[in-house]
Amino acid sequence: MTSQQSFPFIFHLAQRVQADSRTPVIHRKNYEVCTVEYVTEGAGYLHSNGEEFYIPSDSVYFLHKGSTHEYFPDKNAPWHKICFVVDGTFMEYLFKLYNLDKVHFIPEAKELKSYFESFLALDRSMPRFHEKASVIFHSFLEACSAHLAGKEEKIPRSVQKLKKTIEESLDKPFKLGTYCQQENISPAYAVRLFHRFCNCSPVEYLLQKKLEMAQRLLHYSQLSIKEIAARLAFTDQYHFSSFYKKRTGESPSAFRKKWK
Repeated sequence: MTSQQSFPFIFHLAQRVQADSRTPVIHRKNYEVCTVEYVTEGAGYLHSNGEEFYIPSDSVYFLHKGSTHEYFPDKNAPWHKICFVVDGTFMEYLFKLYNLDKVHFIPEAKELKSYFESFLALDRSMPRFHEKASVIFHSFLEACSAHLAGKEEKIPRSVQKLKKTIEESLDKPFKLGTYCQQENISPAYAVRLFHRFCNCSPVEYLLQKKLEMAQRLLHYSQLSIKEIAARLAFTDQYHFSSFYKKRTGESPSAFRKKWK
């Protein structure tokens, strides 16, 4: 088994779905994967684990792994949707981490649409496809949790773009100066604005995301510490180990042993 196949997050597909008045009710018992759907137009109905919901446009709903559910379009306004299908132990861990494993429906969630579009844009031929999809998924659940908590603040498009660029740069060097030059903005301005909306600097955010990915790889993958260091664009495993111990108070190998 390759390290990619053993990664604990599987991204199966993302696609657009368009129903009409003849689209039948879909019934499932003990669903084997997880599907997440965003309603772009129209509406529909969801019955899941004994709960019933009317799902209007700009809403997100979850067909959780292991659930018994049925769903169908409103015949007077059949829904159009973007959906993605995921699986894996890391997916289940994140749902529990963000207290979303029992959430079936998020209304008025227009700001979450961009994550679905990001999934649509993924290229399956790219290296470490599932790992990169897991970063988007993690950010998506973080945004879902913030939305439900009522803490989501409108983030400027420029900050969203920088945040997304950082999240996609975990496996390669990232230089804020180069990015700002390309975007024709000053680094000082970028740092101030990013800190205002994300409560940390762009560099600190990058390091936080590298640490999160390192912990996932240490916990779930069979990659060596040297391979993880290379995967996260550290100069060598000693640089990575020093960074990890400074951040967590323990070495990467000590963290890994706790889960074996």
